Amino acid sequence: MAQRIEVGPRPGIDDPRGRGAARQAREYLDLPVVPIRTRTVYKTSFDLAPEELAQVCAALSDPVLEECAEGRLPLPPCQWVIAVGFRPGVTDNL
Repeated sequence: MAQRIEVGPRPGIDDPRGRGAARQAREYLDLPVVPIRTRTVYKTSFDLAPEELAQVCAALSDPVLEECAEGRLPLPPCQWVIAVGFRPGVTDNL
């Protein structure tokens, strides 16, 4: 069974990737975008034991700036949620 791991900036911490996306939406699309919060999602193709999952979360995130969770992180108040996915076989996602 696949597991989902989600990593994102902690509440109150700046999100440079989100800031860049908001700037591009304003400049190129002329959209009045307010701050954007981004997340990185990893999906495993194998089962991880709870202690293994904790190790993977520690390796994938900065404990000072980011939070990591199996499944989904709590959603902050927002008007829109946009998910960007990649086709199978794409290896340079980030």
